[in-house]
Amino acid sequence: MTASDAAPQRDGSILSEQRLDLPFPLGQKHYRIRFRGRVESTPGGAVWHADWAYVPGSGNLAGHRGSWTLAADPGSGPGATLATCRLYTDPGGSLAAGLMDRATEKSLRWIFKGLRQHVRRSRYDTP
Repeated sequence: MTASDAAPQRDGSILSEQRLDLPFPLGQKHYRIRFRGRVESTPGGAVWHADWAYVPGSGNLAGHRGSWTLAADPGSGPGATLATCRLYTDPGGSLAAGLMDRATEKSLRWIFKGLRQHVRRSRYDTP
């Protein structure tokens, strides 16, 4: 990702322009997404949701959507969180779709590794 911004909207959503510089043959991609967040109360505790979707006609992708869900994971110990990321990107074209699938699989590992490092920083310690 080379650039990203966020513009809050009156309806509570956030519009974000994204710019990517991907390896050949995917090249540079740009698009806009609409993001929405919400918190759900469940018997197991709060569940945080973040969903986004491509704004049709806003860039040079065929499609893009995804979500994050964060929930308590009592089976993994006290204070553990189960983080689920779902991501779909269609850059257009059959060859590009296969390459994007591989890139997404690799980048999701990096995302979770970075997330683990980030939440282990002392500013997130609870008293």
